[in-house]
Amino acid sequence: MKNEPLISVIVPVYNTEKYVGKCIESILNQTYRNIELVLVNDGSKDESLEICQQYESQDGRVVVIDKKNGGLSAARNTGACAAKGDWIMFVDGDDWIELGMCEAMIAKTIADGALELVMCEWVKDYNGNLYHNQCKFTDGQVFEGGRCRELQGLMLNFDYYIACAYCKLIKRSFIEKNNIYHDEDLRQGVEGVYFNLKLFDKLQKAVFVKQCFYHYIYNDESISVKMSEKTIKMLTFGFARIDEFIQGKGNAAFLEQNLSIRVLSGIITSTLRGYFGATNDYKYSERKQKMKVMLDAPIFRKYLKKYRFKNNLTLPKKVVLAIINMRLYGILIIVAKLRHWQLSLKSV
Repeated sequence: MKNEPLISVIVPVYNTEKYVGKCIESILNQTYRNIELVLVNDGSKDESLEICQQYESQDGRVVVIDKKNGGLSAARNTGACAAKGDWIMFVDGDDWIELGMCEAMIAKTIADGALELVMCEWVKDYNGNLYHNQCKFTDGQVFEGGRCRELQGLMLNFDYYIACAYCKLIKRSFIEKNNIYHDEDLRQGVEGVYFNLKLFDKLQKAVFVKQCFYHYIYNDESISVKMSEKTIKMLTFGFARIDEFIQGKGNAAFLEQNLSIRVLSGIITSTLRGYFGATNDYKYSERKQKMKVMLDAPIFRKYLKKYRFKNNLTLPKKVVLAIINMRLYGILIIVAKLRHWQLSLKSV
Protein backbone atom coordinates (compact mmCIF):
# COMPACT_ATOMS: atom_id res chain seq x y z
CA MET A 1 0.00 0.00 0.00
CA LYS A 2 2.89 2.42 0.70
CA ASN A 3 3.89 2.48 -2.97
CA GLU A 4 0.34 2.93 -4.21
CA PRO A 5 -1.02 6.44 -4.93
CA LEU A 6 -3.25 7.84 -2.21
CA ILE A 7 -6.76 8.90 -3.29
CA SER A 8 -8.48 11.59 -1.24
CA VAL A 9 -12.24 11.22 -1.61
CA ILE A 10 -13.93 14.48 -0.64
CA VAL A 11 -17.56 14.29 0.49
CA PRO A 12 -19.52 17.47 1.29
CA VAL A 13 -22.25 16.59 3.78
CA TYR A 14 -25.34 18.69 4.42
CA ASN A 15 -28.50 17.26 6.01
CA THR A 16 -28.09 13.84 4.38
CA GLU A 17 -28.55 11.58 7.41
CA LYS A 18 -30.74 9.22 5.34
CA TYR A 19 -28.05 8.68 2.70
CA VAL A 20 -24.59 9.49 4.04
CA GLY A 21 -24.04 6.09 5.66
CA LYS A 22 -24.41 4.28 2.35
CA CYS A 23 -22.20 6.89 0.70
CA ILE A 24 -19.42 6.43 3.26
CA GLU A 25 -19.54 2.64 3.17
CA SER A 26 -19.37 2.58 -0.62
CA ILE A 27 -16.09 4.50 -0.32
CA LEU A 28 -14.53 2.68 2.63
CA ASN A 29 -15.34 -0.71 1.07
CA GLN A 30 -13.56 0.06 -2.21
CA THR A 31 -11.43 -2.73 -3.59
CA TYR A 32 -8.63 -0.16 -3.74
CA ARG A 33 -7.71 0.40 -0.10
CA ASN A 34 -5.24 3.32 -0.12
CA ILE A 35 -7.93 5.94 0.41
CA GLU A 36 -8.33 9.02 2.56
CA LEU A 37 -11.98 9.91 3.12
CA VAL A 38 -12.49 13.61 3.88
CA LEU A 39 -16.00 14.27 5.18
CA VAL A 40 -16.86 17.98 5.24
CA ASN A 41 -19.93 18.64 7.37
CA ASP A 42 -21.33 21.90 6.01
CA GLY A 43 -23.39 22.99 9.02
CA SER A 44 -25.88 20.12 8.94
CA LYS A 45 -28.90 20.48 11.21
CA ASP A 46 -29.73 16.76 11.34
CA GLU A 47 -27.63 13.81 12.59
CA SER A 48 -25.21 13.85 9.64
CA LEU A 49 -22.23 15.06 11.70
CA GLU A 50 -22.72 12.40 14.36
CA ILE A 51 -22.85 9.69 11.68
CA CYS A 52 -19.64 10.98 10.12
CA GLN A 53 -17.86 11.11 13.48
CA GLN A 54 -18.90 7.54 14.22
CA TYR A 55 -17.16 6.35 11.05
CA GLU A 56 -14.12 8.48 11.92
CA SER A 57 -13.81 6.68 15.26
CA GLN A 58 -13.96 3.28 13.51
CA ASP A 59 -11.63 3.80 10.53
CA GLY A 60 -8.32 5.67 10.59
CA ARG A 61 -8.72 6.63 6.93
CA VAL A 62 -11.64 8.94 7.75
CA VAL A 63 -11.15 12.64 8.49
CA VAL A 64 -14.14 14.76 9.55
CA ILE A 65 -14.15 18.54 9.13
CA ASP A 66 -17.01 20.44 10.76
CA LYS A 67 -17.65 23.93 9.39
CA LYS A 68 -20.36 26.57 9.22
CA ASN A 69 -22.72 26.29 6.29
CA GLY A 70 -21.17 27.85 3.22
CA GLY A 71 -22.60 25.84 0.35
CA LEU A 72 -21.41 22.95 -1.80
CA SER A 73 -18.54 24.81 -3.46
CA ALA A 74 -17.09 26.01 -0.15
CA ALA A 75 -17.32 22.48 1.28
CA ARG A 76 -15.54 21.00 -1.73
CA ASN A 77 -12.80 23.63 -1.51
CA THR A 78 -12.35 22.98 2.21
CA GLY A 79 -11.92 19.28 1.50
CA ALA A 80 -9.57 19.85 -1.44
CA CYS A 81 -7.31 22.12 0.64
CA ALA A 82 -7.19 19.58 3.48
CA ALA A 83 -6.60 16.56 1.23
CA LYS A 84 -3.24 14.78 1.38
CA GLY A 85 -3.75 12.37 -1.51
CA ASP A 86 -1.95 12.23 -4.83
CA TRP A 87 -5.37 12.23 -6.47
CA ILE A 88 -8.71 13.83 -5.59
CA MET A 89 -12.22 12.53 -6.14
CA PHE A 90 -15.49 14.33 -5.28
CA VAL A 91 -18.57 12.40 -4.13
CA ASP A 92 -21.75 14.11 -2.89
CA GLY A 93 -23.06 13.04 0.51
CA ASP A 94 -26.34 11.60 -0.76
CA ASP A 95 -24.77 9.61 -3.62
CA TRP A 96 -22.68 6.44 -3.69
CA ILE A 97 -20.07 4.73 -5.88
CA GLU A 98 -19.45 1.23 -7.18
CA LEU A 99 -16.88 -0.73 -5.16
CA GLY A 100 -14.42 -1.01 -8.06
CA MET A 101 -14.43 2.66 -9.05
CA CYS A 102 -11.19 3.76 -7.39
CA GLU A 103 -9.26 0.68 -8.49
CA ALA A 104 -10.31 0.98 -12.13
CA MET A 105 -9.59 4.69 -12.34
CA ILE A 106 -6.28 4.75 -10.48
CA ALA A 107 -5.06 1.90 -12.70
CA LYS A 108 -5.17 4.29 -15.66
CA THR A 109 -2.87 6.74 -13.89
CA ILE A 110 -0.42 4.00 -12.94
CA ALA A 111 -0.27 2.85 -16.57
CA ASP A 112 0.23 6.42 -17.87
CA GLY A 113 2.09 8.82 -15.62
CA ALA A 114 1.26 11.82 -17.82
CA LEU A 115 -2.46 11.69 -17.01
CA GLU A 116 -3.96 14.54 -15.03
CA LEU A 117 -7.60 13.43 -15.18
CA VAL A 118 -9.63 10.22 -15.42
CA MET A 119 -13.38 10.42 -16.21
CA CYS A 120 -16.18 7.84 -16.08
CA GLU A 121 -19.94 7.54 -16.58
CA TRP A 122 -22.75 7.86 -14.03
CA VAL A 123 -26.34 6.83 -13.48
CA LYS A 124 -29.34 8.76 -12.14
CA ASP A 125 -31.40 6.91 -9.57
CA TYR A 126 -35.07 7.95 -9.27
CA ASN A 127 -36.18 5.88 -6.27
CA GLY A 128 -34.63 2.75 -7.74
CA ASN A 129 -35.43 3.54 -11.38
CA LEU A 130 -32.05 3.85 -13.06
CA TYR A 131 -31.28 6.16 -16.00
CA HIS A 132 -27.83 5.59 -17.47
CA ASN A 133 -26.25 8.76 -18.85
CA GLN A 134 -24.21 7.24 -21.63
CA CYS A 135 -21.44 9.54 -22.79
CA LYS A 136 -20.52 9.59 -26.47
CA PHE A 137 -16.84 8.92 -25.74
CA THR A 138 -15.36 5.46 -26.23
CA ASP A 139 -13.68 3.36 -23.54
CA GLY A 140 -10.04 4.33 -23.14
CA GLN A 141 -10.40 7.44 -25.31
CA VAL A 142 -7.50 9.80 -24.66
CA PHE A 143 -7.60 13.61 -24.84
CA GLU A 144 -4.29 15.39 -25.19
CA GLY A 145 -3.17 18.96 -25.76
CA GLY A 146 -5.66 20.90 -27.89
CA ARG A 147 -8.21 18.10 -27.62
CA CYS A 148 -8.60 19.03 -23.96
CA ARG A 149 -9.87 22.45 -25.04
CA GLU A 150 -12.50 20.66 -27.12
CA LEU A 151 -13.72 19.13 -23.86
CA GLN A 152 -14.77 22.61 -22.73
CA GLY A 153 -17.38 22.85 -25.47
CA LEU A 154 -18.42 19.21 -25.22
CA MET A 155 -18.84 19.67 -21.48
CA LEU A 156 -21.36 22.45 -22.13
CA ASN A 157 -23.27 20.04 -24.38
CA PHE A 158 -25.75 17.95 -22.36
CA ASP A 159 -25.03 14.86 -24.48
CA TYR A 160 -21.60 14.31 -22.93
CA TYR A 161 -22.47 14.37 -19.19
CA ILE A 162 -19.04 15.62 -18.03
CA ALA A 163 -20.09 18.96 -16.50
CA CYS A 164 -20.04 17.65 -12.92
CA ALA A 165 -17.23 17.61 -10.36
CA TYR A 166 -17.90 13.97 -9.51
CA CYS A 167 -17.12 11.01 -11.83
CA LYS A 168 -13.57 12.34 -12.04
CA LEU A 169 -10.19 11.45 -10.57
CA ILE A 170 -8.03 14.59 -10.64
CA LYS A 171 -4.34 14.94 -9.90
CA ARG A 172 -3.99 17.07 -6.78
CA SER A 173 -0.75 18.74 -7.86
CA PHE A 174 -2.49 19.81 -11.09
CA ILE A 175 -5.31 21.44 -9.09
CA GLU A 176 -2.87 23.27 -6.83
CA LYS A 177 -0.51 24.38 -9.61
CA ASN A 178 -3.34 25.90 -11.66
CA ASN A 179 -5.46 27.10 -8.72
CA ILE A 180 -8.51 25.19 -9.95
CA TYR A 181 -11.06 25.41 -7.19
CA HIS A 182 -14.82 25.91 -7.08
CA ASP A 183 -16.24 29.42 -7.30
CA GLU A 184 -18.05 29.81 -3.97
CA ASP A 185 -20.43 32.42 -5.39
CA LEU A 186 -22.01 29.90 -7.77
CA ARG A 187 -24.87 27.46 -7.10
CA GLN A 188 -27.45 25.23 -8.84
CA GLY A 189 -24.99 23.04 -10.73
CA VAL A 190 -23.38 26.01 -12.46
CA GLU A 191 -20.46 25.68 -10.03
CA GLY A 192 -19.62 22.32 -11.61
CA VAL A 193 -19.77 23.74 -15.14
CA TYR A 194 -17.48 26.64 -14.23
CA PHE A 195 -15.09 24.34 -12.37
CA ASN A 196 -14.76 22.12 -15.43
CA LEU A 197 -14.27 25.08 -17.77
CA LYS A 198 -11.20 26.03 -15.74
CA LEU A 199 -10.11 22.40 -15.43
CA PHE A 200 -10.21 21.69 -19.18
CA ASP A 201 -8.61 25.07 -19.94
CA LYS A 202 -5.33 23.98 -18.33
CA LEU A 203 -5.55 20.22 -18.89
CA GLN A 204 -2.88 18.48 -20.98
CA LYS A 205 -3.93 14.84 -20.83
CA ALA A 206 -7.04 12.91 -19.79
CA VAL A 207 -8.65 9.53 -20.39
CA PHE A 208 -12.24 8.31 -20.34
CA VAL A 209 -13.37 5.02 -18.77
CA LYS A 210 -16.67 3.87 -20.22
CA GLN A 211 -18.02 2.32 -17.06
CA CYS A 212 -20.86 3.56 -14.89
CA PHE A 213 -19.35 3.84 -11.41
CA TYR A 214 -21.25 6.76 -9.88
CA HIS A 215 -24.86 6.72 -8.60
CA TYR A 216 -26.52 10.13 -8.46
CA ILE A 217 -29.56 9.94 -6.20
CA TYR A 218 -32.78 11.85 -6.86
CA ASN A 219 -35.01 11.67 -3.79
CA ASP A 220 -38.65 12.74 -3.76
CA GLU A 221 -37.82 16.20 -2.48
CA SER A 222 -35.29 16.88 -5.22
CA ILE A 223 -37.78 15.93 -7.94
CA SER A 224 -40.83 17.84 -6.73
CA VAL A 225 -39.06 20.91 -5.37
CA LYS A 226 -39.87 24.06 -7.26
CA MET A 227 -37.23 26.49 -8.44
CA SER A 228 -37.43 29.55 -6.22
CA GLU A 229 -36.86 33.10 -7.38
CA LYS A 230 -33.52 33.03 -5.55
CA THR A 231 -32.54 29.90 -7.45
CA ILE A 232 -33.35 31.50 -10.79
CA LYS A 233 -31.30 34.58 -9.92
CA MET A 234 -28.38 32.34 -8.99
CA LEU A 235 -28.69 30.54 -12.31
CA THR A 236 -28.75 33.85 -14.18
CA PHE A 237 -25.66 35.07 -12.33
CA GLY A 238 -23.84 31.79 -12.98
CA PHE A 239 -24.49 31.82 -16.72
CA ALA A 240 -23.22 35.40 -16.88
CA ARG A 241 -20.02 34.38 -15.06
CA ILE A 242 -19.44 31.52 -17.51
CA ASP A 243 -20.11 33.76 -20.52
CA GLU A 244 -17.58 36.27 -19.18
CA PHE A 245 -14.96 33.53 -18.76
CA ILE A 246 -15.16 32.26 -22.35
CA GLN A 247 -14.88 35.68 -24.00
CA GLY A 248 -11.42 36.21 -25.46
CA LYS A 249 -10.65 32.50 -25.59
CA GLY A 250 -9.40 31.15 -28.88
CA ASN A 251 -12.37 28.81 -29.04
CA ALA A 252 -14.93 31.38 -27.83
CA ALA A 253 -17.31 30.87 -30.78
CA PHE A 254 -17.34 27.10 -30.22
CA LEU A 255 -17.93 27.58 -26.49
CA GLU A 256 -20.72 30.11 -27.02
CA GLN A 257 -22.54 27.80 -29.40
CA ASN A 258 -22.49 25.04 -26.81
CA LEU A 259 -23.25 27.36 -23.89
CA SER A 260 -26.36 28.50 -25.76
CA ILE A 261 -27.89 25.06 -25.21
CA ARG A 262 -27.51 25.39 -21.43
CA VAL A 263 -28.64 29.02 -21.28
CA LEU A 264 -31.75 28.43 -23.38
CA SER A 265 -32.51 25.25 -21.44
CA GLY A 266 -32.10 27.28 -18.25
CA ILE A 267 -34.76 29.69 -19.48
CA ILE A 268 -37.12 26.79 -20.13
CA THR A 269 -36.47 25.18 -16.73
CA SER A 270 -36.83 28.49 -14.88
CA THR A 271 -40.17 28.96 -16.60
CA LEU A 272 -41.70 25.50 -16.28
CA ARG A 273 -40.39 24.67 -12.79
CA GLY A 274 -40.11 28.22 -11.54
CA TYR A 275 -42.40 31.11 -12.39
CA PHE A 276 -45.04 28.94 -14.08
CA GLY A 277 -44.36 25.77 -12.10
CA ALA A 278 -47.30 23.62 -11.01
CA THR A 279 -46.45 24.21 -7.32
CA ASN A 280 -45.94 27.96 -7.68
CA ASP A 281 -48.37 30.15 -5.72
CA TYR A 282 -47.64 33.42 -7.52
CA LYS A 283 -50.59 35.31 -8.94
CA TYR A 284 -50.86 35.31 -12.73
CA SER A 285 -49.90 38.99 -12.94
CA GLU A 286 -46.86 38.38 -10.73
CA ARG A 287 -45.73 35.48 -12.91
CA LYS A 288 -45.83 37.64 -16.02
CA GLN A 289 -43.91 40.46 -14.34
CA LYS A 290 -41.22 38.16 -12.97
CA MET A 291 -40.87 36.44 -16.35
CA LYS A 292 -40.33 39.85 -17.96
CA VAL A 293 -37.58 40.69 -15.46
CA MET A 294 -35.88 37.34 -16.06
CA LEU A 295 -36.00 37.58 -19.85
CA ASP A 296 -34.63 41.13 -19.68
CA ALA A 297 -31.45 39.91 -17.97
CA PRO A 298 -28.50 40.69 -20.32
CA ILE A 299 -27.30 37.08 -20.46
CA PHE A 300 -30.74 35.80 -21.51
CA ARG A 301 -31.34 38.65 -23.96
CA LYS A 302 -28.00 37.93 -25.63
CA TYR A 303 -28.55 34.21 -26.12
CA LEU A 304 -32.22 34.51 -27.08
CA LYS A 305 -31.32 37.03 -29.78
CA LYS A 306 -28.17 35.34 -31.04
CA TYR A 307 -28.93 31.63 -30.71
CA ARG A 308 -32.71 31.15 -30.55
CA PHE A 309 -32.70 29.79 -34.10
CA LYS A 310 -29.15 28.39 -34.00
CA ASN A 311 -29.15 25.67 -31.40
CA ASN A 312 -29.35 21.90 -31.06
CA LEU A 313 -32.25 21.76 -28.64
CA THR A 314 -34.78 18.95 -28.96
CA LEU A 315 -37.99 19.73 -30.82
CA PRO A 316 -40.13 19.85 -27.62
CA LYS A 317 -37.70 22.36 -26.09
CA LYS A 318 -37.72 24.46 -29.24
CA VAL A 319 -41.52 24.56 -29.11
CA VAL A 320 -41.51 25.63 -25.46
CA LEU A 321 -38.87 28.26 -26.19
CA ALA A 322 -41.04 29.65 -29.00
CA ILE A 323 -44.04 29.83 -26.64
CA ILE A 324 -41.89 31.67 -24.09
CA ASN A 325 -40.58 34.08 -26.70
CA MET A 326 -44.15 34.86 -27.85
CA ARG A 327 -45.17 35.38 -24.19
CA LEU A 328 -48.06 32.90 -24.46
CA TYR A 329 -48.27 32.51 -20.71
CA GLY A 330 -51.61 30.70 -20.61
CA ILE A 331 -50.12 27.87 -22.66
CA LEU A 332 -47.06 27.82 -20.44
CA ILE A 333 -49.22 27.04 -17.40
CA ILE A 334 -50.60 23.96 -19.17
CA VAL A 335 -47.15 22.85 -20.35
CA ALA A 336 -45.74 23.30 -16.82
CA LYS A 337 -48.48 21.10 -15.35
CA LEU A 338 -47.79 18.40 -17.91
CA ARG A 339 -44.06 18.56 -17.13
CA HIS A 340 -44.71 18.28 -13.39
CA TRP A 341 -46.89 15.23 -13.99
CA GLN A 342 -44.18 13.65 -16.16
CA LEU A 343 -41.54 14.12 -13.44
CA SER A 344 -43.84 12.76 -10.75
CA LEU A 345 -44.19 9.51 -12.70
CA LYS A 346 -40.42 9.01 -12.54
CA SER A 347 -40.52 9.05 -8.76
CA VAL A 348 -43.08 6.22 -8.57
